[in-house]
Amino acid sequence: MWDMLGLGLKSQAEGEIGNLNDTRSELDNWDLGDRFRSAITGVSREDTQKKAKELLEKKLNAAQTKQRGDITTLAGGFDLGLGDKIRENETYEEYESRLSGEKATATVANQYSLMENSDTSLLKPGMSVGGIRALSGNLRDSNKKAEKAEVKTETLRQEGVIADREEAGRTERANIRSDDLALQREDNKLTRDLAVLSGDREMAIAQMNSDLADKRMDYDRETRRMDKRSAAIAQLMSGIGALGGAFAL
Repeated sequence: MWDMLGLGLKSQAEGEIGNLNDTRSELDNWDLGDRFRSAITGVSREDTQKKAKELLEKKLNAAQTKQRGDITTLAGGFDLGLGDKIRENETYEEYESRLSGEKATATVANQYSLMENSDTSLLKPGMSVGGIRALSGNLRDSNKKAEKAEVKTETLRQEGVIADREEAGRTERANIRSDDLALQREDNKLTRDLAVLSGDREMAIAQMNSDLADKRMDYDRETRRMDKRSAAIAQLMSGIGALGGAFAL
């Protein structure tokens, strides 16, 4: 019935929101009219105060929905305890200030998480912006040292690769020189063998020519001997013929 007359708990609490103190812990004003209304409707001051606080905090939290959403987005994966609704006995000004600081904390925490080799388990509730920035600074220095060490390692590796290639090149050149010397030795041996064969051939030809000359000389001697014999026989026959003629006379 009282709700239909605009005197229900919610209606009375909405009318008293402006009378709440800064921390919403009590009503600053509860006059004779309020006491009369309370007596008629049965809605006590405590009930009205509690409901008014509830309604006001709902409005205050609604006003900061975006801010708390941004904080949750930035630090949603970290256990930092940020983005709470308005707290007990916290004024709205304190609430706004706290959320502003928490957003800054969430921002630097997010930046830290994006760094190479970051350890988000180090992010703890209650950490300040300065504390998280110190973590970032230490990590940055550590990353630089690691990068320098990596560069040095890579440089040494590259130098090792270059040295290996140079050694391989020297070995290859040495092998080529060795092969060249082997080929030269083979060429020299072949030249000597050819020279020997050529000399043997010339000697064989010379021996053949000598043998042929000897045979020609033997043939000439035999021819001369046969010619002398034939001549002797012819002379003998001639002599015999002459002697036979003499006997015939």
